[in-house]
Amino acid sequence: MIKFTRVFYKNFMSVGEHGIEIPLDKTSETLIIGKNGCGKSTFLESVAFALFDKPFRKISKNKLVNSVNGKKCLVELDFQKGKDVYKIVRGIKPNKFEIYKNGELIEKEGNSRDYQEKLEKEILNMNYKSFTQVVMLGSALFVPFMELTAQDRRIIVEDLLDIDVLSKMSQIAKIELKTLNQNKMELETEYSSKKNTTQLKYDHYKSLLEIDKNRKTEIDGKIKEKEDKKRVLLKQNEELEKKIGQLETKITSLSDLQEKDRKISSKLQHNRIKLNDKKKHVDFYQSNDECPTCKQEIDKDYKQNIINEAEKVIQDKQQEIEKLEEMQSKVEEILQKIQVVVDKISELKRKEDTIKLEIKIIDT
Repeated sequence: MIKFTRVFYKNFMSVGEHGIEIPLDKTSETLIIGKNGCGKSTFLESVAFALFDKPFRKISKNKLVNSVNGKKCLVELDFQKGKDVYKIVRGIKPNKFEIYKNGELIEKEGNSRDYQEKLEKEILNMNYKSFTQVVMLGSALFVPFMELTAQDRRIIVEDLLDIDVLSKMSQIAKIELKTLNQNKMELETEYSSKKNTTQLKYDHYKSLLEIDKNRKTEIDGKIKEKEDKKRVLLKQNEELEKKIGQLETKITSLSDLQEKDRKISSKLQHNRIKLNDKKKHVDFYQSNDECPTCKQEIDKDYKQNIINEAEKVIQDKQQEIEKLEEMQSKVEEILQKIQVVVDKISELKRKEDTIKLEIKIIDT
């Protein structure tokens, strides 16, 4: 229970700088009487202002300041609650708000609003509405309980019975319920999203399986196609190797024939040189009757013998040349045939290399 013990105010409404102090603990009850305008309502205003920073009547807060001095408005209110003694100090111009408990200032932990909330909820255990309806009754502002709004009636009942905790619990429950509903909606949205995502992934997985199946069939077909092609190529390569082997047996004497051709060519050249020399020799004796060096006449019988011997050699060389030319012609004919075989072998080997390359590509 709260017991007011003292109130002091100065520069408050009609009260000037000297101030007024009213003791409230001298007797069990204190009666303040006086004519209209003597300051009885000022006392009520000072108590309401000290506790709630509001005037009791419907006037502006600035009108609480003494109109003559216009500053240093101050109210001090002392009261007891249980074993604790409290003092409220509140002022305007400058603004001041202090709460003392057992002579020690209660420090502000936040702003003035938090400080006021601490006073109402932890010390007074009532708000301005309850105070003006239950503690401070004025004929001008008093409204019967049943004429109050449902919200105001609930607040007053909660303050009187100290059951405002139920309203707080209800508010907390509503907040938690709202939070739960929001969480539920978020979870439902998340569930729906994940469900859709899962369905999309499943559909994608099925499509991938189908693609893999089709790709496997395609790859298997390509592998079979390559294996068939490889078998054909291997068979072709085997046939080529066989043909190459058969052709290579036909050119085993190539180097011997080439050597023989070179020897024949060498003999032909030698015999042609000899033949030309002998022809020149015959032409010389047939054209000259004397030696061009010593100017002696050449004996006719001697000259004829030399011509006859030379012509015999010329005839022999011509016969030998003809034989050699015939032999060379045959050898060159054979060499040409062999060259055709060599060219054919080269062509087959190129085809063989191509086939081997294709087989290597298939294997990779």
